Amino acid sequence: MSLDNAVSARPNTLGMGGKMLVKVLLADFCCLILVISTAFLFMYQWLIWLLAIICMTLLVAFLAGPMNNRGHRDRGYYERNNQKTDRFYGLKAGLIAALPFYLMTLVSVLMMLGILPDYFLLYRALNSFFWPFISLIVGAFGVVDFPWYYFLLFFLLQSVIPLTCHISYTLGLKDIVLSDRILYQRNKKKK
Repeated sequence: MSLDNAVSARPNTLGMGGKMLVKVLLADFCCLILVISTAFLFMYQWLIWLLAIICMTLLVAFLAGPMNNRGHRDRGYYERNNQKTDRFYGLKAGLIAALPFYLMTLVSVLMMLGILPDYFLLYRALNSFFWPFISLIVGAFGVVDFPWYYFLLFFLLQSVIPLTCHISYTLGLKDIVLSDRILYQRNKKKK
């Protein structure tokens, strides 16, 4: 047996979800440093939009690479073992990674109802990759006067995590690497 063709067994969904949670927390920490260091820019609306795009790009960059690689490796695993692909593996791992952030949004609902004290600044700090978006939506520090649809928007913002994991894993399963397509497309145009 040749070790060149050996493909390691893929981790279970919970294990991959845990790895993605670590990536999300690393992205959250990087975005928190970025947001705190540029807090003086929050007086300009267009800079908040720019910061929101940068933070979202950081989050997607931290998640897309590992999930695309996992999808690419799983493609070989499924082909060699003649097994049916699990198309929702990326989505399940992304939902596991996003679960703590969904729970934080539920905690903010409890803050609005008055069951818990209002610590919305802590909510923003723990969701620092969405802090600029939250600043654009809310503007205030408390949750007492929020309409219910703000929480729906927060849940939709959190859904970026599972969607990124699902799309990048699916692209990996189909052996599509966007960076290669962009680079090779540019090389074709130069020739």
